[in-house]
Amino acid sequence: MERGKGVTLRGLFVRYLILTGVLAAAIALVWWGCILHAIETGFVLPAYTGERAARAAAERMRETGALDESVHSSFFDYVLLDESGDMLESSLAVRAQERVKKRLEQGREASDFEMRVPLAEGRVCLLLFDYNTPYGNEALRGRLPNFQVTMFVLLVVGWGTVILLTALSFSRRLKRQIDLLSGVAARVAREDLDFEVPRSGVQEIGEVLDAMGRMKDALKESLSRQWSLEQQRREQMQSLVHDLRTPLTVIEGNAELLQEDGTLDAGQRRCAEAIVQSAESARAYVKELRGALYEETGALNRQKTELSVWVQGFLKSARTLCEGAGLSFQVEASGFAVMDAQAMQRAVMNLIDNAARFAPAGGRVRLRAEQLAAGAVFIVEDTGPGFTKDALAHGQERFFRDERARGQDGHYGLGLYSAAQTAERHGGRMKLENAEAGGARVTIWIDGTAA
Repeated sequence: MERGKGVTLRGLFVRYLILTGVLAAAIALVWWGCILHAIETGFVLPAYTGERAARAAAERMRETGALDESVHSSFFDYVLLDESGDMLESSLAVRAQERVKKRLEQGREASDFEMRVPLAEGRVCLLLFDYNTPYGNEALRGRLPNFQVTMFVLLVVGWGTVILLTALSFSRRLKRQIDLLSGVAARVAREDLDFEVPRSGVQEIGEVLDAMGRMKDALKESLSRQWSLEQQRREQMQSLVHDLRTPLTVIEGNAELLQEDGTLDAGQRRCAEAIVQSAESARAYVKELRGALYEETGALNRQKTELSVWVQGFLKSARTLCEGAGLSFQVEASGFAVMDAQAMQRAVMNLIDNAARFAPAGGRVRLRAEQLAAGAVFIVEDTGPGFTKDALAHGQERFFRDERARGQDGHYGLGLYSAAQTAERHGGRMKLENAEAGGARVTIWIDGTAA
């Protein structure tokens, strides 16, 4: 679906700057309007009020030549000097008086905010004023903060508020866009692919979403195709396993009848025995393949099982298997486990069979089954050469066979894989390793206590 281009990130940022500027200008206009209104209503006086009051007082003192009561004003301050320049009196605070004295002693010129009025007997009156907007009510001038400073602080606060609010709005919009990307990425990571990729009003984010949408569709198609092929493969294997059972039964039955025929010579009897053995091997392969398919699809029947009793169910088969290879078999079992007894029996027998294939005659295969605080552990060890590097890395993969197993009759790389699948379906895992004293060790941990 074609998506609109939307605004670019640069355009979005320019909009933010323009909006901030417009709001800041509006705040400044409102601020200036408040000042003008305060002046018009007389709440504050114009900034030149101090200069005008000082000039009026200076004119009167020039006419009379004497200090006038008009110098006692809240709009300006005065300093009275004698003929030698010493300070006689002043309305300034002590520190301000010291600054004026120091300036006079240094002979520095008067500032633009100062008037010098000559008086009789050589005295001089200095009138000091400032350009500000004093309060119209004299009672407020000493109680309220300076009006200009207050208004300046309000202007800064207004501008700061505008910048903060617009920045928050800009960041929230960006976060919403980033959340779109995060949401799509999270659903793709979970392989939850049945959704429509959302739209974005930001061009760059929209382009990334489009790319993620294409990736999502491609991944969905790939997974669907893979799932379909896997289902087809499993169905074909299940059909093949089922169909092989009938001809194998016929071959095995007829071969056994041939063995019982007393008219066969020695050569014919050997051929009949070979047919029976091959049929038995083929049946074992089919059984192993069927077990692997069951581990993938079958439902577990987990029950509280006493491990020592569970071992007795396959102890004879395990000993016969090991003794046939010239090995001794040892077993230790204690405690309980919540498990599918038949599934775990197949898994452990696969491990014992694998150990018996590689351990040299005169060696040993050992099984330990123990209850743990949060489940159970099953360990099969042998005194063989141990796992190769490739087997340690890939031994749990389906159909893996290392070089030592290529010539082994009946080994198709399903035993360890099937055992690993059983462990995972019990909420556990399987680990392949070589024991420090030599030989291979396979450990299965399963989850679930025997509560």
